[in-house]
Amino acid sequence: MKKILLILLFITNKIYSQKSVEVNYLSKYKYTKQKDSANKNSKFIDIMYLEIGKKETRFYSYLKQLGIQNGDDDIKAKMSIEYVQQNLGRYNSENESEIILVNYKTKQVTVKDKLTRGGKAYFYFENITAPVWNISSDTIRILNLLCQKATTNFKGRYFTAWFAKEIAYPYGPWLFSGLPGLILKVEDSTHQFIFECTGLDNKMSEKSVLKEYQDCKIISKKGIKKLKKLKEVDRSTFDQLENPNLLITTTNNISGASTTTRLKIKPYNPIDIADK
Repeated sequence: MKKILLILLFITNKIYSQKSVEVNYLSKYKYTKQKDSANKNSKFIDIMYLEIGKKETRFYSYLKQLGIQNGDDDIKAKMSIEYVQQNLGRYNSENESEIILVNYKTKQVTVKDKLTRGGKAYFYFENITAPVWNISSDTIRILNLLCQKATTNFKGRYFTAWFAKEIAYPYGPWLFSGLPGLILKVEDSTHQFIFECTGLDNKMSEKSVLKEYQDCKIISKKGIKKLKKLKEVDRSTFDQLENPNLLITTTNNISGASTTTRLKIKPYNPIDIADK
């Protein structure tokens, strides 16, 4: 049986750029996401970075950025398609692709996304909408820092957060903000989405690895959510939409006839379920 496999990882147009941004503080998070709301065994772990600068915060997947860098390195090294097929794990294609830039002076959020390496890059703007928090007296320790409890209904889910007053940044992972201290942990009530701080760096000993997407096409938030869902539930249609010149994956069966192979439908369980 002969399979024709299309690899989109190595399209070499200029799609990433690295900006020099002053970062004053770095908070690292282990992000646990349950991909299938009906299956507790579908947990996926990512490593997210929150970079805090004078003008903005930047939130992104560290592992995704490593995957992008590995792809760039393999392009430069002219690695073969066979090598790519055997080492797909190097490119972290399943990790979070969103880059969230929050400017607290202009009160604006910019979200950039590129759902596949060879596809289009998108961005949209929205005004900052801080959660309405209920702060309680409960405390726990995270990374040996005293953290206080706060709860909120936000983006269609109920969350519990723990923030450290000792770190006087009113920010947190994803779109969480507005508490009198850095948010070190936040979890939804169904335990499907968990951000937990694993490390803090106020000296920025690590150089930022973030490469922002270039040539982004403006899109509505509703539009990008539709594309993300389509990518999971109907990947073949998504690939054709993102890449009109894409060759459909085909299989030549024993009789010699060519048939189209539909990619497996995956569950779709976004953290933001407001107005979905």
